[in-house]
Amino acid sequence: MFRHLQIFLDSLIDLLKWPAAAVMLLLTYPAFEALKIYIASYTHMADLLVFGAGMAAYAAVFFVIMRGEHSFLSTAEHELTHLLFAVLTFHKPVDLDIGTRSNGGYVAFKGKGNWLITITPYFFPLFAVILMFLFPFFKGTRSMAASFDAVFGFFVCYHFLSVFQELHPQQTDLHKAGPVFCLCFLPGANLITAGLLLGFANMQGKGMTTFINLLYRRAISSYDALLRLTETFF
Repeated sequence: MFRHLQIFLDSLIDLLKWPAAAVMLLLTYPAFEALKIYIASYTHMADLLVFGAGMAAYAAVFFVIMRGEHSFLSTAEHELTHLLFAVLTFHKPVDLDIGTRSNGGYVAFKGKGNWLITITPYFFPLFAVILMFLFPFFKGTRSMAASFDAVFGFFVCYHFLSVFQELHPQQTDLHKAGPVFCLCFLPGANLITAGLLLGFANMQGKGMTTFINLLYRRAISSYDALLRLTETFF
């Protein structure tokens, strides 16, 4: 049963590959605009001070201590993200190396796989998402909430610097998914990820919903502008 479900999901996800790329390409500019509006209208420096300090702390670690070098932590998150989406699409894992047995690390599973498994580490912030699920346990006191904000900021910065570090022409995952596809899909996906993470840091679920509403409105506005432009020429 799981084998048939895996084959069905792989086929469906592969069928949606280029529609997903087209949608994300069209959402890139609206996502940028929504993020800009959210920062300008819904965030206050005082509310995000501890979150920003956490981001600055990781940036200092990355540039001063690590000197921009790849870390074991980055490899671990990368491979665990591959593993998570392999399991979510019903692929049975057979081997996992998070960088302890090889320089790059790898995950092996039964089945063909799909492009979603391949590229999720380049836009899905696994450790930050885990922290989001743990947030209810940190709401007890102001100091616990502040500790969460700092750690969350640390891992948000970690995610984006890791993605920046991993996006290079020699990256095998990008070649496997296709450079053109990645160029269409990943910029918009990362802008949306940034907006959702900022929204959570600012107002948790309410902040994420606010960003999604802004994204929707900007997407509709962009669609209307594109439609008017098309009508002008045709």
